[in-house]
Amino acid sequence: MCLNTELEHLLEMVCHNEAVASYRDFEELLFPVAQALLSGWQPDLSAFQGLARQRAGYLVDLLAGWMPEAQARAWRPVLDRLAADSTDRTSGPFFNGDPACGPCEDEVARLWGLTRGLNVARLRQGLAGD
Repeated sequence: MCLNTELEHLLEMVCHNEAVASYRDFEELLFPVAQALLSGWQPDLSAFQGLARQRAGYLVDLLAGWMPEAQARAWRPVLDRLAADSTDRTSGPFFNGDPACGPCEDEVARLWGLTRGLNVARLRQGLAGD
């Protein structure tokens, strides 16, 4: 399987994560996708709809804050189009198995209409290889 095709499949599973049993299983899908995005991979996000579109936008928007400025700037028009075309927003957490307890404290998640974002500390740790 081609690396980009494999990454696209993983991204699809990350954004449509209802069938993923645990957060640990989810992280095994998430980490390679996040690493590829941070390394410059720019997949087409326009095919995502509904909650999956919100999750894709949130993930890239969150990671853009960790990218070099030029790379993050290249994502801005994509994210703006994605947000503008998101007319069918659904409320839900990034990871389907997360309970939505209390108000969402993740500003980026709120911007994308999510009730809960990612565990950023665990994501950073996983990307660092710890």
